[in-house]
Amino acid sequence: MSAPGWAAWQNNTDPNWWKDPGLRKNVLALCVCFAGVYSLGYDGVLLTGLQGIASWQSFYGRPTGTTLGLISASYFFPKIMLAPVLCAWVSDRYGRRIPMFIGAALLVAGAFIGCFANGRGMLIGSRIVLGFGTSWCLINGAPLTTELAHPRYRAKATGYFFAVFYVGAILAGWIVFAMNYWTPSDINWQWRLPNLLQGFGPILIVLGMPFVDESPRWLVKVGRKDEAHRILAKHHSNGKMDDELVLNELKEIEESIRIEEEAKATSWLSFFDGEGNRRRFLVISIVTLCSQLNGVGIISYYLAPVLRASGITDPAQITGINAGLNTWNLLGAFTGASLSERLGRRRLFLISCTGILLMFSILTGVAGSYAQTGNKATGLAVIPMIYLFYFCYVIAFTPLPPLYVSEICSTQLRIKAMGLLSTFQSVGLAFSTFVNPIALDAIAWKYYLVYIGVQAVFLVLHYIFVCETKGMTVEESSRIYDIPTLGFKFSPTEHVSRLRIDAQTTFVGNGELKDDDNYDARSESFASKDKDAGSFSHEEKA
Repeated sequence: MSAPGWAAWQNNTDPNWWKDPGLRKNVLALCVCFAGVYSLGYDGVLLTGLQGIASWQSFYGRPTGTTLGLISASYFFPKIMLAPVLCAWVSDRYGRRIPMFIGAALLVAGAFIGCFANGRGMLIGSRIVLGFGTSWCLINGAPLTTELAHPRYRAKATGYFFAVFYVGAILAGWIVFAMNYWTPSDINWQWRLPNLLQGFGPILIVLGMPFVDESPRWLVKVGRKDEAHRILAKHHSNGKMDDELVLNELKEIEESIRIEEEAKATSWLSFFDGEGNRRRFLVISIVTLCSQLNGVGIISYYLAPVLRASGITDPAQITGINAGLNTWNLLGAFTGASLSERLGRRRLFLISCTGILLMFSILTGVAGSYAQTGNKATGLAVIPMIYLFYFCYVIAFTPLPPLYVSEICSTQLRIKAMGLLSTFQSVGLAFSTFVNPIALDAIAWKYYLVYIGVQAVFLVLHYIFVCETKGMTVEESSRIYDIPTLGFKFSPTEHVSRLRIDAQTTFVGNGELKDDDNYDARSESFASKDKDAGSFSHEEKA
């Protein structure tokens, strides 16, 4: 595939970001956004680990069954609808930074409440606050990363955003493990300290967000074009205002916002208005639900029961496998994010879905064989299969959902799309929290067969409906699903070519097309710079 169009534009930056002062500042700002995912990964391991600490069990009365399920699921309840809807309203009016700051402050508060909880009520309350705060950080963090990152590494940066999940998970796992060997004067600090440290990542956001710039796309949307221009120049060209890349980025953003405003596609119902937005809604639901309902919930939240069912019962072995698995997942997630622009999003999704189906099928066979024979060697074979299954999962479904959902939606719908991602993922997690333990107790390994069928369906859905966005600018990829054809029939180059063919047609943002004689197909500067695989824009006639 030929180079993307933006690569042909002159740009006042060094090819290597670490050698360029402006790009170093840009990467530092993105790292502040990444800190919001830390708490999510931390919580994913914390509650499971705390259940192995005797002082926690004693303090909370050894919760089991429905009580334990409520404690666990309370983290996801506010993320299903309340937090995304309210967050979208605030983000549309006040930008990306303020909601992220509020979310981080809530996470710090939730960590303190959890640390000093005096009973189950405060514990559940802390988890509700944490869930609310996490949702706000995720919903705004991924779009701000996408919209602020230099196009040279935008895909990698947004992919790395969710990969930081495993940084929090690794720290939580080892911190809880160390608490088993620490005997403070107040034994309850064995579980209070890990709860308090959940606020470490959010504190970085609280301290750093005042120094992070606002999204240029949101600024253009609210009429602050000059400020957006300065921010683009600061982050993408070392302050050079007449940089060709910056000017063309600004031109694309203005045109995209104009089209969106004409379409008036700004409400939640806009996802059902027009064929293009209905496709977006379908693809968002496919990608996000698959990330939670492909069998990963069984292994991530119920690793110990799965291992015990396979004959691995030693607590030290289970702890070691869990800690090693999180480190392995971190490497896999960063690998997937690094390959997102080289292999493409669609190809990574398909590779991941195929690998998940294959590895989970083998894992089911191994678990079933152990259940029938009790052979220890067969049981031990579950361990490498879990590692291979997770690698297939994390190379796509950790880094890609926030990246892909952010880039296929317009500026007006991007925050709402991330709200949908949060809602769908929380629904999937809540389902797994309640249904998986019941099914595992009832039919053990045979429950895996259900997920094999679900994985096969998701593989077919990804093949049919997911379009490629490799090599495109944010504005190009946001219009892919407005092309009136199934995306899988086109390669990335063909997508851009199709956008050029329809250059005299305006995509109005809701999947419908209309002729627009007031705009040229492409400006002269665009046509001369990116004949092979470029960005698109319309230039107003005099």
